[in-house]
Amino acid sequence: MRFLRRLFGGEGKGEGKGECKGKGAGAGGKGPTEEALAELAEKAGSFVGLFEPIHRISVGEIKGGMGIWADWDVRMANLGGAPELVRFWKGAFGGFERWDEGRLMEGAKTLVGLLSGAGIERGSETEVTADGGAYKRYSTLDGNPIAAGRKARVVSPYWHKGGEVLEKGIMSGMDGEQGV
Repeated sequence: MRFLRRLFGGEGKGEGKGECKGKGAGAGGKGPTEEALAELAEKAGSFVGLFEPIHRISVGEIKGGMGIWADWDVRMANLGGAPELVRFWKGAFGGFERWDEGRLMEGAKTLVGLLSGAGIERGSETEVTADGGAYKRYSTLDGNPIAAGRKARVVSPYWHKGGEVLEKGIMSGMDGEQGV
């Protein structure tokens, strides 16, 4: 929660719901409640395939990304059993359709911060050894396996919550070398 307090400018819990207050946090400047973060952690599987794209928007690798934002919004709208998360989403990210590129990037940074606050993290490996463990976290770039024991370059990191892989990353053989 300390990270989120810094992100949203709050010093502590708000009026009974664990809210973090500050600028840019959405409706009325309120950050997510602890309940909303818990719901995000619980429902993380509903957003598989969207973690890396929203990260790439946040660092400027994808410009705009309106389709990615729309996909987040549709999944959020159809999410059951997470009323606090949906309420926060509508307040913080409602109207994203009218945001300019800079605001979309800032919103993506906020969303990536929320993911982190919910325990959803991006892997940090840049190179792996092709083995059973690597194949639990990564798929290969062209779908062909890399020979066991060979080094592979991480093209796109995986996303996880604790020890659970939520979204596989992509690896490629060193020097483009694939296959067994």
